[in-house]
Amino acid sequence: QITNNNNIVQYGKDVPEKVNVVSAGLIYDDSQFDFYNGDSHFTMSLQNYNSGIVTRNRWGATLSIACEGKYSELSFVLGHIDNTGSSTKKLTVYYLDSDGIYKEERTVTMDKDFPVQLITVPIHNTKTVKITTNTNDSDTQYGLADVYLIK
Repeated sequence: QITNNNNIVQYGKDVPEKVNVVSAGLIYDDSQFDFYNGDSHFTMSLQNYNSGIVTRNRWGATLSIACEGKYSELSFVLGHIDNTGSSTKKLTVYYLDSDGIYKEERTVTMDKDFPVQLITVPIHNTKTVKITTNTNDSDTQYGLADVYLIK
């Protein structure tokens, strides 16, 4: 196992303790999001982040994360993107249960004054996590920085 900054490269069958979702390419169904993987950055509360996911200026969006049943938690830093709209937006995390049904695990309601904070969500060693967002305008953006699956 080789450690490189925030990313863990694995060889063989060992599952890393945590893996960066963006750099590992585990995201799919993601057309309404922008991704950052070190080449550029986004800003939340005047702090730059170069790894993460930003909602585009859309009414709502969904993305999925392939977890392969190997991880128990999803963690990310959540916040309002500086210099974007001020409407309220909801972010909901779902996990796919053993019966093939998506179960809501956590919903966070955010507005422009939402403090940047670390969010940790239990995902029950699921195969797939789904994250949805919605808003009542198209100018408000939120970011998920440093998105990790944790064993």
